[in-house]
Amino acid sequence: MWLSNYIIAYDGDCVPYSRFKHIVDLLDIYEIIDFISLKEADKSGLLDQVPQSIKFKSFHLLNPSGDIKSGPDALLI
Repeated sequence: MWLSNYIIAYDGDCVPYSRFKHIVDLLDIYEIIDFISLKEADKSGLLDQVPQSIKFKSFHLLNPSGDIKSGPDALLI
């Protein structure tokens, strides 16, 4: 999979994740991060590499080359 931007898949129904998304969006001055709900990302196959046990328990960062980092690991890019 090759993406043009980074994508953060997050739970839009969760207040802390929505706040996190808002902060990241404000800091993304070059607009290289897109956002998608976990449900949409799962439906479209973007989260196929993510183990089912954590798929809906955290946010996930997909980088343009297709690698996926989840939760705290995604903050250390």
